[in-house]
Amino acid sequence: MARFGETLRAQREKKGITLEQAASDTRIREKFLKALEDSDYQTLPGAVYTKGFLRNYAEYLELPTEELVVQFHQERDQPDAPRTFKPLNPIARRSYVFTPAVLVPVVVLAGIVLFVSYLYYQFVSFAVNVQLSRGSNHIVVEVLDTTGKVGRVSRTVRLESAGGASPPGGAAAIVMEPAYTRQ
Repeated sequence: MARFGETLRAQREKKGITLEQAASDTRIREKFLKALEDSDYQTLPGAVYTKGFLRNYAEYLELPTEELVVQFHQERDQPDAPRTFKPLNPIARRSYVFTPAVLVPVVVLAGIVLFVSYLYYQFVSFAVNVQLSRGSNHIVVEVLDTTGKVGRVSRTVRLESAGGASPPGGAAAIVMEPAYTRQ
C-alpha cells in the first residue's frame, strides 16, 4: 500500500500540476503541501490544521478525502515513524554589549580625557613666547578681568649666556625683581 504522501504526489503529477500552482489554487503554503507529499510530520502544523489541509488538497486532486485522512492518522501514529531532528543554529553573540556597567566607566573616562585636554589647551594657549635681548629686560604684563579691574605684573629679567656664545639651549634667564600691582 502506498503512503498517503506518495498518493498525493502521484495524482498531482498525473494531472500535470506544479507544486507552486497547487499552492496558489488551494491557498495552502507550498512548504505544507511538500510536507504532505513527503510525509514530513515535523514540518506540518498541528493535527487540526493538517487534517484541513489534507482534506482541501485531496478534494483539489479529486482523491477520496476520508480514506486519505484515515491513512494519514494511521501513518502518523505509527511508533516506527522516522523522526529527524535538525540541530538549532547557535545564538550569535554580539561582541560589544552596552550595559550600565560598561557605559558609566566609558563616559567617566571620556569626561576625564576631555577635562585634561581642555586644561592642556588652556595652558598652551596661555603660554607666551617673549623675545629677550642679552642683559637686563623689563617685562610688564597687564590682565583685564571680567569685572573691569586691571592686574599688572612687572618683572625685570636678565639674560645671561653660558660660555660667551649664546646657543639657543645655552642661555639662562634670571628674574630680578618680582612685583605685582592691582588697580
